[in-house]
Amino acid sequence: MSPTLRKFATDPNTFVGNDFFDCLQACTHLTSLTSQRSSSYAIPPLDDSPANMSDNLLSRLMSPNEEGEYLCPLLDTLECCEPPDFADKALYEFISRKQSGSIPGISKLERVNNYFNRVATVPRTEELETFIKQGLSFEVTYTAPPLPRNQFSALDGLPYSLGSSSFYIKLQK
Repeated sequence: MSPTLRKFATDPNTFVGNDFFDCLQACTHLTSLTSQRSSSYAIPPLDDSPANMSDNLLSRLMSPNEEGEYLCPLLDTLECCEPPDFADKALYEFISRKQSGSIPGISKLERVNNYFNRVATVPRTEELETFIKQGLSFEVTYTAPPLPRNQFSALDGLPYSLGSSSFYIKLQK
């Protein structure tokens, strides 16, 4: 990894242990982090993979290490093309802390784009309005719970399309 690497897109299943955090720690100028499955090969999921875009990752991005350094302090774009394990509350707290400007040397977010394969647990779009007016592009897709039925549908779990059981939130300046 390079301290001059600015954009990093990864398949969450390619890291074990703390390897993912070690990579991010080495990328001090990283501005964009994207989680996406590899389209060229399949990797079985690793149970202990910290790269699964969890609340732990959000916490580590906003907490200094022993030397007082922050992980990816210049990060302004967070995209999860694969469903992350973020709780809505943790995501909104992360956004609020990044946008507050209270930590010197920490960049504000410019873009947050996440796809969740669950329903929204904390609707907070009003609180994001201020950040959106300041330039934050916020796109979140939630899949609605399936309607009760006794049969499988080939459309179950697919992202939003007309007539599906999903909804999409896109808020921009």
